[in-house]
Order: sequence, then structure tokens, then C-alpha cells
Amino acid sequence: MSHRYLLVGLTSVGMMAAGGGVAVATVSKRSAIPVRVLACVDSKGAFVAPTRDACGRGLRLVYLPLSAVKGARGPQGAAGARGAVGAQGATGPTGSSGSQGSQGSQGSQGSQGATGSQGVQGVAGISGYQQVTSQPNTLAAGVQGPTTSTCPAGDTVIGGGVSSDGGIGVHVAASYPGTTTTWTGVVYNQTGTSIQVFVTAICAKVRG
Repeated sequence: MSHRYLLVGLTSVGMMAAGGGVAVATVSKRSAIPVRVLACVDSKGAFVAPTRDACGRGLRLVYLPLSAVKGARGPQGAAGARGAVGAQGATGPTGSSGSQGSQGSQGSQGSQGATGSQGVQGVAGISGYQQVTSQPNTLAAGVQGPTTSTCPAGDTVIGGGVSSDGGIGVHVAASYPGTTTTWTGVVYNQTGTSIQVFVTAICAKVRG
């Protein structure tokens, strides 16, 4: 009695190379466990299903031994080639701004800076300020005349003025520095009586 079995993934049979695909063979079964398989092989080594337990023209009959014992595990195949690098992903959305950090502690006081260079000398000043008033100069009515006040030696006149004991009718015609040390005032007496005129010079020591 014979049964048909489907043989899958055969790579070799004895010394004969087989195609390795799917083949059909007839198994002779005379006991509970089959011990060999009847198969047909064409000229290229491919399995062909037998017809009524016989091979057709151009086919060769072979017997394939069967075993219930599990074979040893074959060696691990070589690692495949590394795949190509994938395309760069799209840029992610910008993250939200972080909260403001706390204020830092005050830094230590810096060291004292170097002394600056000396400044330029200032302009000359004055000292020894004083007012020098002349002796009274008597002017008769209807007379115009000058009166002069002189600064002490070493002083320079820096201002001056005119005064009189007369009232209405006393006219100051001029008031000016006569020299660098004197101040002169010119008065015209129209009071109708004699008057006394005083000239004051403002004097100081001027450094130059």
C-alpha cells in the first residue's frame, strides 16, 4: 500500500542535488513508520510527482531514506549587509520658553582703581582783596573834574566806583580804570553848591 506525502525544502539527496522547492513523492508504507520515499527526478535534478507509483519518460526513479531522528542544528548564517542610512527626520516644533530664573546674589566689591594722572593747572587766581577809597575831592558848583584812587604796591585794580555827599544834580560822567593800579571817576557838579567826591578802587593780588 502507498501514500502520497508533500516534501518541502529539500536541498540534497545523497550525492544528487535537488531543486530545494516543493516536490511530491510516493511513500511505501509496509509498517506504522515509513522508512523511505519513492520519488522521480528530472534531468535538472528537480523532483516530479510519480504517476501511480511510477516515473514517466525522461525521469529517474530514486528512493529517499526517511528518519524520525532530529538532525543537529546547522551553523548560523553570515550576517547580512548593513542597510542604507535612513533619511533625516523632520525638525520638531520649538519648545516653550522656560520660566525666568531667580536673581543672582550681589557680587563682591571690586578693588580700588589706580590713581588718575594729575590734571592740568588751573587759571591764575586772586588774593588779598581790598577796597581803597581816595581822599575827598572838593568840586565847586558848576565844575566837572576827575578823582582817582590808587591800589597799594603789588596789587592790581579789578574794579571801582564813585560816590558823593551831594544830592540831586551830581552827575557821574565816567568811571574807569586809569591804569592797572588806579581807578578814576569824573563827576559834574550841578547842585549849585560845593560837593565832595570819593572814588573807591577794588584791589587784589592777581597771580599770572
